[in-house]
Amino acid sequence: EKSLSVVRINFKVRATHLGATIKALRSDGIGSEFGTIDVTDIRVSTEALPRVHQRAPGGWFRSLTDRLSTLEIHETIAMASHMTADHVTSVLVASFVAAIGLLTDGTTVVLAAFFISPLMSMVVGATWGAAVSDSRMVKRSLKNLATDAGLAIGVGAFVAFILGFALPHQPHGVTAPVHSGSHGVWNAVS
Repeated sequence: EKSLSVVRINFKVRATHLGATIKALRSDGIGSEFGTIDVTDIRVSTEALPRVHQRAPGGWFRSLTDRLSTLEIHETIAMASHMTADHVTSVLVASFVAAIGLLTDGTTVVLAAFFISPLMSMVVGATWGAAVSDSRMVKRSLKNLATDAGLAIGVGAFVAFILGFALPHQPHGVTAPVHSGSHGVWNAVS
């Protein structure tokens, strides 16, 4: 009767090298011909992983050789598709910046609002969810995207309401002071 011995080997690998490490282990038969490969995601560790400085094949385009596994991509997108306080704060700040840019005819300010806004993470979440048939992610991302749009519209309504009281009423309409730039609120905004 043969006695089987169990050997457990633990080691740490950077997330960017996980796919290549698993591929190398499988090429030696580990996880396919014998044994199993268990991957545990460790967010915090007391040990620092050593930096590996090797020249990538093909020159200086090292990022072309680094790859994430599909699971790592999925987890990253899934985490970004949740509504968090940081996300809501970014949407509110971006909406205020966009309102100021629209009121002052500042194209660069409106573009800055696009850079602040985290709405693309919800669009990516809905698209990825559809690509991998994850209906919960699609629903969550679309619901959060609609909430973000509602927040942005709410900020626009709030700014319009406040400016309705702050600006003097003129027969030329509300936009007349914007172009003249001579009224108090517009001096502060522009």
